[in-house]
Amino acid sequence: MADKINDYDHWIIFGLLAYLGINMIRNSKKAAEEESHIICQLVSWREIVVLAFATSLDALAIGLTFAFMDINVWGASGLIGVVAFLISLVGVFLGQQLKRFLGGREEVLGGLVLILIGLKILLQHLQII
Repeated sequence: MADKINDYDHWIIFGLLAYLGINMIRNSKKAAEEESHIICQLVSWREIVVLAFATSLDALAIGLTFAFMDINVWGASGLIGVVAFLISLVGVFLGQQLKRFLGGREEVLGGLVLILIGLKILLQHLQII
């Protein structure tokens, strides 16, 4: 099953990251037009579903990989969870600092980064880079 997923997973990941990146860039223009007293903009359900799908697809690939390896799945999963939490926490802190530095252009930068990450994954799987 892993071989079947590996044939097209990079296209799905690229599509999802490009979609999210384009939405972030589009939302940044809407946010600039809105009043400046809005502190936090909620993420739409549509974006949450896309992020959940992308995360689940990644978890499926890792789970399939773990099935073929002789490792402690519970220990590896716990370590992955702790590391993901810590990196996310650092990302939130750095994001707040970056927001002050970029002055409202952070969503455009974030969108471009998502698109570039998706493009990198796609080009790596196509063996272009």
